[in-house]
Amino acid sequence: METYITDSLAAGIIRPSSSPVGAGFFFVAKKDKSLHPCIDYQGLNQITTRNKYPLPLLNSAFESYPVP
Repeated sequence: METYITDSLAAGIIRPSSSPVGAGFFFVAKKDKSLHPCIDYQGLNQITTRNKYPLPLLNSAFESYPVP
């Protein structure tokens, strides 16, 4: 995991954070024995406020406009 973190920091894929919330990070073995990085967002999803006013789908938003 240290190698993955070091390489990902150097490549700019991840960055340090001082956020009070976070998500678990672990690896899952693939069939070819390589490791696949996974992030567990279950805890973060539980404290996230759902969008109370979702945007309409683009098709329905444009239905009210005349076609030129």
